[in-house]
Amino acid sequence: MHIAVVVGFILAALAVFYFSGALSVLVLLVLVALLIVTGGSSAMPSRRCIFVYNLVVACILAALIVLYFKNSTLHNLIPAPLQGMPVYSLWFGALGGLVISFKGVYEHAVGAPPAGWDNKFNLWHLGRPISGAITVGMTYVLLSALNRSGTLTAPLVYAATFILGTQEQRFFTFLCEIARIIIHVPETASTELRLTSVTPQAGHMNTVLMVSGQGIAQGATVTLRHPMWQLTLPNVQVNNNGTALAGLVPTGGQIGTTADIEVINPNGATAVLRNAFTYQ
Repeated sequence: MHIAVVVGFILAALAVFYFSGALSVLVLLVLVALLIVTGGSSAMPSRRCIFVYNLVVACILAALIVLYFKNSTLHNLIPAPLQGMPVYSLWFGALGGLVISFKGVYEHAVGAPPAGWDNKFNLWHLGRPISGAITVGMTYVLLSALNRSGTLTAPLVYAATFILGTQEQRFFTFLCEIARIIIHVPETASTELRLTSVTPQAGHMNTVLMVSGQGIAQGATVTLRHPMWQLTLPNVQVNNNGTALAGLVPTGGQIGTTADIEVINPNGATAVLRNAFTYQ
């Protein structure tokens, strides 16, 4: 590892000499990250190397955001449809992946697995910023498909992409539920409004709430009702055969309380799931 560090400093000096500004910093940081990955004393990098690698990736993300706003050449390399919210989402997803990797480093000290550090997860740590960016890239596409009006609120998108970047399991749950909304096997049509389940059963502001049932009409309203408060979900989307709907939980609920979910069709038909959602 000592030889790798020396070589790293030499390459860094050459990079700083040849380039200028933030671009030289970015090249330097990428080289250092590669040296950390390949320069460990064992076949795989240690916990300490993973920690330093994460620090370098954090600096790379910082350098990228500086270059994006300060370097017009780099900014113009990105196609116009991907500029703005899409590329910001990728950045937040990579940051989320980095944060969860840091969490793993902090929680698993040196020692025997499972409590201690396990080198079997090193590749997971090394690839986490990349998989986080890919995950939220798809999240942005899915949110756009869910919101047919085409207007997405920037803070909502960035918060959702960061959260899903940290938790890949929630992304796959989210993916399955979106698939149920967009691509659903046709069933026998029913005009009777009935609710069967809700996913997830607990959440907070901006949680994507999925309600399954039958007879749900386009234009249905969804309300979380509690004796102390009530919230109506905006921009509710209903699938074509009326068996599922989705919407974003708004702010305003009392944390720790459980509410009923009420769905009302435009014709006045009403169905309720009792004690179905806990506001966190």
